[in-house]
Amino acid sequence: MLKKIFLIFLVLLNINPVGADTSQNILRLQTDTYFIEIHGRADNDFTYYSWKKKSYNKDKPDLILLNGAMDYDGSGGNISYTFRNGTYTYEIYQHVIGTEFTPPYSLSVYDNNKLILNQPAHPL
Repeated sequence: MLKKIFLIFLVLLNINPVGADTSQNILRLQTDTYFIEIHGRADNDFTYYSWKKKSYNKDKPDLILLNGAMDYDGSGGNISYTFRNGTYTYEIYQHVIGTEFTPPYSLSVYDNNKLILNQPAHPL
């Protein structure tokens, strides 16, 4: 009981106890075949979670990628999140500038810098 009161006190003071999960859900997206979540922390450490739509189980992602990076593309507001897994690179791109037909986001997957998947993505 005392531990619970102490944790509530830390939260009220906006202090994170050691070992607390401080990640925030930044994006929740869906493509034709995947559900995707990007989580971030204050130290610019990003995590990629994805689930195949056919086998969606919120508690068990099909793929988790750590140590992602966020990059700004010029001054127009476009942002990309990049994650690496061996020879594969996963990129979530936020399209702020585009045409009326440009999707708000896209998922691109590369194997040895060769594009193997490109799907529009939409917020959930």
